[in-house]
Amino acid sequence: MSGAPASGHRADAPGAPGVQVARRVWFIGVERESGDQEALRRAAEQLARAAALTFNVRRTKDQRVRGGIEKDRPYRVLSPRDARELYESLHLSDCIVIASHASYVKSDPSSEPATLRELIPLGDYVAHKADFALVRGVGDVRSALGRFGSWPPTGSCGSEHDPRALPLHIFDPTYSWPEPWTDQCLRDFGARYDTRNGGRVDHAGRTWERPSALHGAAGEEREALRVAGALLPLGYHWDVQRGRGKERIASSYEVWRLRHERCHVNVYPNGYVRGNKQAVRVWPAR
Repeated sequence: MSGAPASGHRADAPGAPGVQVARRVWFIGVERESGDQEALRRAAEQLARAAALTFNVRRTKDQRVRGGIEKDRPYRVLSPRDARELYESLHLSDCIVIASHASYVKSDPSSEPATLRELIPLGDYVAHKADFALVRGVGDVRSALGRFGSWPPTGSCGSEHDPRALPLHIFDPTYSWPEPWTDQCLRDFGARYDTRNGGRVDHAGRTWERPSALHGAAGEEREALRVAGALLPLGYHWDVQRGRGKERIASSYEVWRLRHERCHVNVYPNGYVRGNKQAVRVWPAR
């Protein structure tokens, strides 16, 4: 497999000399496999393990959407739990996500059934933080894993201030930014979202400010996160102010309510939301 990494760990990762970074394959399959789908999954696992890559499988489930011409059409959607596990892993490991079919993640996990506009294509969900491939056969898997040997490419993420460090499925789940990003993409992002004081305003009118202090680390891992090879400062997050924006803020696995205009929450690059007395998680119920 030309170009495939020789090991499931990469030493001397950018920004962290000497640190061993795990390299992981996430294979997204269907809940009920046909014989051909099972053979494809098994071949993908064999190729990944031959390259000493950690191999994980998650499966989508058929869900119907409501409203519009797509009403009652089934779409294959990752569960909130699997979406969370996948997304958080992208900030701890170098990952490639291989999907055997068109797959989606809900932008609002509490919406049941969801509308079509609330479904984020899996490629957009992991964009800028993982390699991604939609495969139809073993040859596609072999090509994807060969390409993954050189991932992340130079210029994938500059620092914590790079827009690609944001959890874009929270910041603006309605917009799909192309890959690879060009200088023009960065200028377009700034023109669309940046404020004069260095903050950003998301699609719902909430302001994302750089933190005045770093609060520990995100989630249970309590370690520094990375985005496409760029090591972020321990505990880096954004102070997200509701202002006149929408009172609800949704990740792919939680929904929070910001009680008043001056309320804010800390949101981390991996989608972790750190609540407080003025920000209450409303889904799933505590």
